[in-house]
Amino acid sequence: MTSGVLPSIWRPHERQGVAPRERGAHLLLGGILALAALNFVWQLGSSSYFIDEVLSVQDATTSLSRLIHTIPEAEKTPWTYFIFLHEWLGRTGSQTEWVARLPSAIAGLALVAAVYWMARAVADRRSALLAAGLSALSPLVLEYAQEARVYAFLMLSLALTVGFAIRGAEPNVPPGRRTTMLTAGALLAVLSMWLHYTGALVVLPLCVWLAFRANIPPRSRTAFIAGCAIGALLLVPLAAKQHNNPSGGIGPAAGVNWGSLLEVAETPFDTRMQSEFDPRYLGVGVLDVAGVVLTLGSIALLAKSPQIRHRRLLTALALCPPVLLILAGAAGQYVVNKRYAAVAAPTMLVIVAAAAAGRRRALALPIAVAAVAVCTIDSIDTHRRAGFYYPARDAIHYLKQSWKPGELILAPSEVSSIIPLEYYARRELKEAVTVLPTANRRIVAAVLRTRRPTWLIVKLARHAPPPQAILRLIDRVLTPYGYRATSVGTFTTVATFAVVLTVPR
Repeated sequence: MTSGVLPSIWRPHERQGVAPRERGAHLLLGGILALAALNFVWQLGSSSYFIDEVLSVQDATTSLSRLIHTIPEAEKTPWTYFIFLHEWLGRTGSQTEWVARLPSAIAGLALVAAVYWMARAVADRRSALLAAGLSALSPLVLEYAQEARVYAFLMLSLALTVGFAIRGAEPNVPPGRRTTMLTAGALLAVLSMWLHYTGALVVLPLCVWLAFRANIPPRSRTAFIAGCAIGALLLVPLAAKQHNNPSGGIGPAAGVNWGSLLEVAETPFDTRMQSEFDPRYLGVGVLDVAGVVLTLGSIALLAKSPQIRHRRLLTALALCPPVLLILAGAAGQYVVNKRYAAVAAPTMLVIVAAAAAGRRRALALPIAVAAVAVCTIDSIDTHRRAGFYYPARDAIHYLKQSWKPGELILAPSEVSSIIPLEYYARRELKEAVTVLPTANRRIVAAVLRTRRPTWLIVKLARHAPPPQAILRLIDRVLTPYGYRATSVGTFTTVATFAVVLTVPR
């Protein structure tokens, strides 16, 4: 971006005579964006769909009228992202993984620039550049930039909302520019809530802050807050219907427990898996502890950083989402999870960057080194060559090579395994295949009584036994049922799927 683009927005506090510094900052920002693009696009389609991605794709590939009726019954979020994904997949004519995830990668790239822009409203150029760099390497941003889900768009809309609102609230802002800024901020605030209800966890404290900004004309404050309130109220009927619907939630794992508390405390540093490079102490990853210390420690240091403007607002935007989620979790709601706390990630990254670029060098340098190290290690580890979700696509591709119509498939019963396996079976085999759960003994017995060749997909630990050992074990288990195992293929990512062909003896 050149210095002539959006001059009044991009550099609101710059003095004349610093153009060389600004050009240097733009060059550095360009390098950070290139790094982010490489990070987000690399292996974009390498892994099978995650269960939530499968559900999103399935919802989006129905007719638009059916989608409108399905979302209240099957999801816990508004229609906005699913309508977009419906149009995207329909226009491209493809359900290939990298195609479905590409919009999220673009949103993630835009988020990096938006974090820089938001940070420049409250901090100096060095802090803003470091915030953008941490966003480009953040394992949380990377995860959602490589998923066909709403969260990259949600973080982007909220970062822009905060940036516009802060600029619109500055003293001595020309009335026309103030109106433009606050109008854009209000529209993006409503969009964020229509992308996901958790957008309100950021919009609410932002509205409270604006309500007490005496330098803003009362009419402007009222218009911003009223617009956000109307946008939220219009969602109440849908939210009430989805709340009473048992489907679409995360489940007990998102209750109040040590794992979930750790997730929301280290939000921008949380990775989608336990790092292979993360030594564990008392069952907790050292990198996880570092992420918690970096996030909470930087928020604590914010009060003593006079060079950072609007410190109370930043503290509220960083702490309100996780605190409110924990309170809701204590009340029995399963919402204590990083995907919901992600709305605070842009602000948290700005705060960490401000602490790492602060004047107290005894603290600033260790924070900067630790933040970059944790992000880099977790991002590298996330890019596992074998994939970062269950290898459902590889398992079905192996099965497809020897598949004959009429054969049956038995698979792990847990929904995170069976739903992706069923999706890929139908997509790859081009017929209405039903993947049956192994946990139901009646179903298994009925399948074996058919005396038809049956594919058995078994989920094993990541470090599984050799294929021949698996084959012998399955053969012994099936012998009393009159079946024998004839071949096996194993596929390993975060777990191992063993695909075994069994036939009647």
